[in-house]
Order: sequence, then C-alpha cells, then structure tokens
Amino acid sequence: MSVVLQPSDLAWERIALGMQRALRVEREAIFPGGELMPVSLPEFVRVPYLGWVGPRFNGTVIVAKNPGGGGDSQTDVTQHDRAVAEALLALKTAGDGLAGAELRRVFEAFTAQAPTIGMGTLLGRVLDALGEHREEIAFVNLCPYRTRMDKDPGAGAVRSCVSLVLAPLVEALQADTVVLMGGVAARAEPSLQARWIYKLKRRINDYQLHPDAALRLEEIRSSRGERAAARGAQAR
Repeated sequence: MSVVLQPSDLAWERIALGMQRALRVEREAIFPGGELMPVSLPEFVRVPYLGWVGPRFNGTVIVAKNPGGGGDSQTDVTQHDRAVAEALLALKTAGDGLAGAELRRVFEAFTAQAPTIGMGTLLGRVLDALGEHREEIAFVNLCPYRTRMDKDPGAGAVRSCVSLVLAPLVEALQADTVVLMGGVAARAEPSLQARWIYKLKRRINDYQLHPDAALRLEEIRSSRGERAAARGAQAR
C-alpha cells in the first residue's frame, strides 16, 4: 500500500534539493583509487544509498554508518533493494521542479524495504525515545556507498563524508536534532551544527542494546518537551 504523503511546498523542495546535492557526491570523492570497492553486485557500487526524508520532516536526523551489503558472497539483489536504488538514482538525476516528487518516491521505497533489514530494531527504539514517526524524521548514512566486506570507512573517507555529504545535508535540512548511531557516525559530531546531538553506541547486531545506548535513549526521551517547545516557538 502506498504511503499517504503531504502536498509539496517550498520547504519540501528545499529539502529535496539538499538531498540531491548530497547524492551527487561521487564515490571517487570519498574513496579515491577504488578504495574498499565491493566485488559483489558491481552494477550497484556507485549507487549512493544516502537515506530518506519523511514527508512530515520536523527537524530530526538519524545517522548510521553506511548501507552495508558489500559482502563478497552477495550475488542477488532483492526487489526492495532494487526499488531503493532506482528511486535514489532518479532523485540524483531529477531535473528542475522534479526533485520533490522523486524524494517522495525514495521515502516510499525505503519504507517498503524497512521490514527486511536488521537496522529496524534499533531505529524503532530511537523513534520511540524521540516520540516521533518515520514520516517526521530523516535517516541518513554517513557514508552513502557500500564498502568491501562491509568494512568501516577509514579516517580520510569519514572526513570526506562529513564535509561533502553529511554536514551540508544537516544544514540544508535545518535540523535541530541529530542522533549518531555507532562509533563511525559519532566522529561527525564536531562538524555538525544542531542544537541537540546524541551519540548511541551499537552492538555487533542491532537486536541487542548497548548499556550506554540505553542511557542515551533515556536522555532523548527526557528532552521531548524541550524540543517540542523550541519547535513550537520557532513555528510561531
């Protein structure tokens, strides 16, 4: 079933153009010389799996490490994964006046994919602590490209991702809250301009919750009222 989306407006178009600029950062700008190039699914190695923005975005950005799926043994792509890739590439190449519509397609594709990925468990906990829904937040991969054997991007690649992709996107989204999930994403904190920034440690799999992450989730939960009041004041 298709997600019911809100009508387009100037804010949505601004967000869509910000996402489009981030999607246009090519793999070679982050991984020069073919660094960490996956050998599996070569037709998808240059697809920027950046993430999505909900149609009722309210200022919260959740940041993960990278899209995964770079293991050498992977030979097939699911229908959902293909739909996500196609939607992201359509947004990347969209012409004048079309970015907003394509960003909605990206959200729908990621929403359909969500039940099939492990990240959904931790994301659900974060959303519960925020008191927000998928339609109200943005989910972004710090590094939008798959890496060989799902290895972490090196220090240089992380700096490039932050300066070229994440920091400009957070600014374009005018985000007031950023949740950084995992140690790699946490390295972005000094370069981000947001009123509330939280860092969550992750387990090897996201079904188990790191004890420190549980504390940070409680901090997020306790800040709901403050964030809601600030947003309400800004809207007036």
